[in-house]
Amino acid sequence: MLEEIQGNYNIDKDAIFVTGASNGGMMTHYFAAKHPEIPRAIAPIYGLPMVGFLDVPKALSTVPIMQFHDRGDSTIPVGGGMTMDGFIYESLSATLGIWARNHSC
Repeated sequence: MLEEIQGNYNIDKDAIFVTGASNGGMMTHYFAAKHPEIPRAIAPIYGLPMVGFLDVPKALSTVPIMQFHDRGDSTIPVGGGMTMDGFIYESLSATLGIWARNHSC
């Protein structure tokens, strides 16, 4: 999709920002981990990685993250864990802790 957009529009390849909400927020984390050379920054919105999918490669050490999450979210709980529909998420603190360590914070 990105190659299609770049082929049809004049975009700055050094200014690609990735965001998404809920499943899109999960996809934002996943995309950044799989293609760390692409995003200039990411901003997941109430989306956290599922357990086993938290990956923050060293190549993301210069990519900023701004994570938005409601403390009262029961669909994707901020504290992580299993939801009523059986999905198991990483916690926000664990997720951002990995990002912070990768950024030497």
